[in-house]
Amino acid sequence: MDRRFPILILLAAAAAAAVFFGCGRSRAPTELHLRRGFVPTSSNPLDLEAASNAMALIPVRAPLVSTGKRGEIRGVLASRWKASADFREWRFEFRDDLAFETGEIIRPAHFAAAWTQFAAELRRRGSDDALLSKLEGFASPEPDGSISGLSFDEHSLTLRFRTGFPRLLAHAGDVAYALTHASCREPDTGAWICARKAVSSGPYRIVRWDKDGLELRLRRDFPARDRHPRAPDVIRFDDARSGTNSVEVRFQDSKSPLDDPAFRFLGGMESAIGYAYCNSWTHPKSPCRDAGSRRTMRARFYAELRKAGREFPNSFFPLSIPGIREGTADPRPSDAAPRGTFRVPKSAATADRPDPVHDALAKTAVELGFRLEPRGVEYGDFFRELTPGLGEYRLDLMYFTGALDPEDPVESVRSMFLSRESTRLPDPTGRIRAYLEREPVDLSAVNDVIWEDALVWPLGHVRNGLWTKGGADLSQINGNDAVPALRWVGIE
Repeated sequence: MDRRFPILILLAAAAAAAVFFGCGRSRAPTELHLRRGFVPTSSNPLDLEAASNAMALIPVRAPLVSTGKRGEIRGVLASRWKASADFREWRFEFRDDLAFETGEIIRPAHFAAAWTQFAAELRRRGSDDALLSKLEGFASPEPDGSISGLSFDEHSLTLRFRTGFPRLLAHAGDVAYALTHASCREPDTGAWICARKAVSSGPYRIVRWDKDGLELRLRRDFPARDRHPRAPDVIRFDDARSGTNSVEVRFQDSKSPLDDPAFRFLGGMESAIGYAYCNSWTHPKSPCRDAGSRRTMRARFYAELRKAGREFPNSFFPLSIPGIREGTADPRPSDAAPRGTFRVPKSAATADRPDPVHDALAKTAVELGFRLEPRGVEYGDFFRELTPGLGEYRLDLMYFTGALDPEDPVESVRSMFLSRESTRLPDPTGRIRAYLEREPVDLSAVNDVIWEDALVWPLGHVRNGLWTKGGADLSQINGNDAVPALRWVGIE
């Protein structure tokens, strides 16, 4: 579930970033606003694959380290760190000037307790791909739940991994592994017992969180060095608009159309993948059940898109990754066609903004003789639809983006297909897992299987990032981060 690995989100999702009030003079509070539709739903670290949840919690929780715009590692909880020659052991020295919003000074013991209880929850889920599962003793904890690979003293934390982990710092800034407070964890089991609340260990605290939105306020007691020097007083994940000091920031890919030309984009490499996913493929009556039907439907769908002037790749992975090649035009062509009803997300089309994807699906349904039924789904129920083997699915097709770490695409792909914490992608024959367990990993072979299975239909390769207007200062943001760290956004 490392966010430097893929984070899977709705293509239409938007998000937020932030700004601060100047010292020494009185003025109206600066605010950052998000659209409705990006209201986060959970503070549970296991739910942070949802971009809305992850974006909202980044300013609230302090990680060991954070990543700057040029990829430099900045200490947050850690003041300094050192790795052994084989990268199996890492030691982090903690600062003594950070506190929870309750006033408790943050100590290594707090961090070790949070990770110990989080590890217990991961074991219950059968996780074998999270960062914590790589620690020595993760699978066989002591009677008190402690892990041999996680130790601490009054001033430092030591991590010991089963094998060398040279890229630990790139993943240690993941908000899922940032510091949580004991009040949200069941003492004996480590189970998460909070819903829409969280005690802050970061520069912002939660002052309101309900079904209509979330409001964060800057903590006056948090050191200024750990946020943008002009961070906003308020971050709101809702539809509110007020005052001249309001700034809107949206988290969308580089090719998403916006209704306002005043927005400008900042993002990293073209390493994100937009795709449609036949998620109900395990259901015996699903139009996605038969591989031949999926290939027929995909081929017709692509043909309709191209008629409309839209080109889409035959490759799930961006061709910028070394060795990746496009899939063949029609692997094992089939005359099979879907039957019955194909349930898809409702279109967001308007009179002046058509939806070419929905239009192409509608024409595909007419030509192949199945019924297309647009449906809505509540965001809180969204991830339930991704569970294999459900007795009933509300949707048969869903849209996502997935982000690869450009510096470590193989580990990103492993997380996409093996992690129990992310929205695991389908592998009906087990061939993808077999390829990922070999060394070296042949990503082109994985790409070919994805194309042949026809459960995931590539729609394009894009850059993830932030669209901003109203004077947001993004000069400190790392555009390659799948979910940008909002603590490093300010006002120009």
